[in-house]
Amino acid sequence: MLGSSKVCISVVGLVFGLGGPQVTAAVLLSDDFSTGPLDSGKWDLPSLSESGSGSFETGVDGTLGLVTPGEVGAVRPSARVDALTSVARSSDWTLTATMNLADLADLSSTFSGGDGVALTIQIKNSIQTGDRLELNLAAINFGSPGYAVRSADRLEGTGNINEPIIMLTGSTATTATLIVTYDSATQMTNSGYQVNGGPLQDFGFQSDLSGWATGVGDDFAFTIEASAGNFAGGAAPLAGTMDFSAGEVAFDSILIEDTYTELVFVPEPETAMLVGMGVLGVLRRRRR
Repeated sequence: MLGSSKVCISVVGLVFGLGGPQVTAAVLLSDDFSTGPLDSGKWDLPSLSESGSGSFETGVDGTLGLVTPGEVGAVRPSARVDALTSVARSSDWTLTATMNLADLADLSSTFSGGDGVALTIQIKNSIQTGDRLELNLAAINFGSPGYAVRSADRLEGTGNINEPIIMLTGSTATTATLIVTYDSATQMTNSGYQVNGGPLQDFGFQSDLSGWATGVGDDFAFTIEASAGNFAGGAAPLAGTMDFSAGEVAFDSILIEDTYTELVFVPEPETAMLVGMGVLGVLRRRRR
């Protein structure tokens, strides 16, 4: 067995072409939703669940959207599906998901208090114990309508251990790339987010998965979900109305690779220069 290898993708190396050889990660799941309906070779179609006038539909622009038949209210539109991909606890992995939300005014003409819509990536224990990680891009009205990103880890019997909800500025269409990466040696994950092509930002915590329940067939499983409702104190039906009939709420792409990615969060005030150079700022290593 080969030992660990580490490749530093340094800012200097990228800008001036001095970087060393890069280790290529194996792709476990990649979907940009550009081939039509959900791919039965990538998604567990029997697990597809749609309710509350909501459904998953692929768009001509290569997205997977939560779609409603026009403006809806007093319901909780949702759709979710499991990936066929699973990853052993003994393996490193990185999940990268890009999601899109339309202008706040296009999502709802009323945007009642507590109403919102969220795109969710869920990483869970395949033996279904309730232990899980979640990452979200959401539009929600908590006092005033706005966008937010969230990362949460949950331990069955304990509840959410970390759950930062980070409000974003602006009211126009928002694209977010959410990243979560797992180091099998430490059983720790780290996560970050990138909004509208900006710098990679830190959710502010790492999750310890060593306390997750174990058992036969104990792999990591992955689910994508889109849902709307009134989130003030729970998950109730919409108090007002929302309209997702034209691709306003959508997943753009999902990628899972068999590598642990050391996330490097770009601090201010260097952000503008680095983004202008197209530098994401990650260090990648892969165990073989």
